[in-house]
Amino acid sequence: MKFLSFSGASKRQEYWAVTLLTFFVGWMVYVVSVILAGIVAFASPMTGGIFIVLLTLAWIVGSFWLVLATTVRRCRDADIHVLWVLLWFVPFINFWWWIIVGCLPSVDKNFIPNDKITK
Repeated sequence: MKFLSFSGASKRQEYWAVTLLTFFVGWMVYVVSVILAGIVAFASPMTGGIFIVLLTLAWIVGSFWLVLATTVRRCRDADIHVLWVLLWFVPFINFWWWIIVGCLPSVDKNFIPNDKITK
């Protein structure tokens, strides 16, 4: 599957689709887990809290690889060094990094500037 692979490049459209989809589905998972935890909490209050944590943790682990792979491919497409992805783990900076990476234009690898063409 291309979405789970770190090889290749990812255009802006794919990056935003994966990023926003995981963001909104993540919120849906959280809301559903809170509702289900409320239902389960009637039987046992301790079980409801554990349910929220386990369901949310399962979503985080599942979507982490997807978003990280897409971001690495997006960095390649925008001709940014892949290690810049580490900014994703810095609090408060990661939000701005997320937007900047998504807005950077793609770099055509076959483009040769006019001043580098030898005659």
